[in-house]
Amino acid sequence: MQRYKIYINESPLILTQTSDLGDETAFERSLIHAKYRGKPKMLFNYIELLEKNKHHEGIIIQADDVNQLWKDFKSLYFYIKAGGGLVLNPFGKVLLIFRRGVWDLPKGKQDPGETLAQTAVREVHEETGLSDLTITERLDNGYHCYLMSKQRTLKRTRWYLMETKTPDQLVLQKEEGIQDAAWFDPREIPTLQMPMYNNIRDVLVRYHAEKLIPPQPGK
Repeated sequence: MQRYKIYINESPLILTQTSDLGDETAFERSLIHAKYRGKPKMLFNYIELLEKNKHHEGIIIQADDVNQLWKDFKSLYFYIKAGGGLVLNPFGKVLLIFRRGVWDLPKGKQDPGETLAQTAVREVHEETGLSDLTITERLDNGYHCYLMSKQRTLKRTRWYLMETKTPDQLVLQKEEGIQDAAWFDPREIPTLQMPMYNNIRDVLVRYHAEKLIPPQPGK
């Protein structure tokens, strides 16, 4: 199933193939639905709706060709790529950093000549000081939009699962606004009332669901 989930002003905009709508969850059925008919200008109406309404429940835009829809959507933005890490210590706890009033994962923009895996490792090292990092798995992309110098910007972050054997060697990058860092049990994060961007919470929830919940007997 090919679909894109993009956060705009903390609300989800989902671009999906029309033929995949039968797989939607009850949550997704409650969202505003729209049919894309090949006119990129029409997308602005929904982008502006989310930009002007914080914590809107969300919008699904369907198309017969979701790849063309995605191409047209990207054309409306300045598009950048980034890499980031979900870092585990030897006890299976996840590293979160506290930056500008919210808990976050270390990440940053791709530099010329880098692979996204190299970007992710470099950014985790720069922001946290950890140098003993091993990538163990490539995770899903995350997408979010924001204004940068009054220009609509779409950032795609490629997430990587990483491990470190030296979790105590934290040196925070204060000039990037990082005030604190801590290791959390990922099983507890979904229940904690922590200020966090929804796209970051998605990464953690997906990891918890896919990696930490054991199969139930008989299922």
